[in-house]
Amino acid sequence: MTVSDQAHPAQTAGAHNAVRSGPEDLDDVLRTTRPRGWWALGAISALVVVIVAWSLMATIPQQLTVPASISVDSLRTFVVSPASGQVSVKVRSGESVEADQELANIDPFDGSAAISVVAPSAGVVGSIEVADGQGVQPGTAITSVVRVPDADEGVVVTTFLPASQAALFASTEEVDVIVTDLPTARQISVPARVGNISVTPTDLDSIVAETGSRSFAESLAEQGRGVVFRVSIVLTPANDVAPSISIVPGEIVQVVNTYDNPRPIQLLFGGR
Repeated sequence: MTVSDQAHPAQTAGAHNAVRSGPEDLDDVLRTTRPRGWWALGAISALVVVIVAWSLMATIPQQLTVPASISVDSLRTFVVSPASGQVSVKVRSGESVEADQELANIDPFDGSAAISVVAPSAGVVGSIEVADGQGVQPGTAITSVVRVPDADEGVVVTTFLPASQAALFASTEEVDVIVTDLPTARQISVPARVGNISVTPTDLDSIVAETGSRSFAESLAEQGRGVVFRVSIVLTPANDVAPSISIVPGEIVQVVNTYDNPRPIQLLFGGR
């Protein structure tokens, strides 16, 4: 036998090992894997399944919370002169009055009997637009009365938002309004519905008239760099909630708008 015909021991061992590196080795690995490892692998697999199912089935509410106020303008009734004559004002701005309480008296220029101008409802007297003793004509503005909100009648709430935020509201959609009950200081979530969304910006003077507060109006305008759009919302409290709410014109509230309910997988791939 020649040298080349003799099998080297190392080669023989390598060939023997090569023969053993097959399915039998996999069986050895499976037999030597501890039960704890299998439990860990099973737990990880189950977790992956749960995460995938959650991303496909769960929803994540997308919410926007903005400040608003109980609309003063919607509660205001203007009081005008019914005839030509000389006016005598009987109340002061900011004074509380009852329905049918006398606000002013008109002495007609034609010498006929004096005419009493009364409050159209209970509320607070607005600014006085005439001087005592001034001559007036039919339709001349004398003052206004801002009535007390009645939660059962659908109180109007308004806010003024930048275009990007106003676009997240849709007419007739439901929102929640967080109102502070003044006597108890409790915060109450009241259901509401979006009314009108303006398509043109609102000027500062109109915001002041609507909210009754120049400082609040300026803060709203600043958020939109002077370009803000009016969003009106009507409170629609349930019967068991309405009696417990005590609100006043111009009161600041919070509007919570859930504008979308995407699934996690949608957010992952570009949902808003």
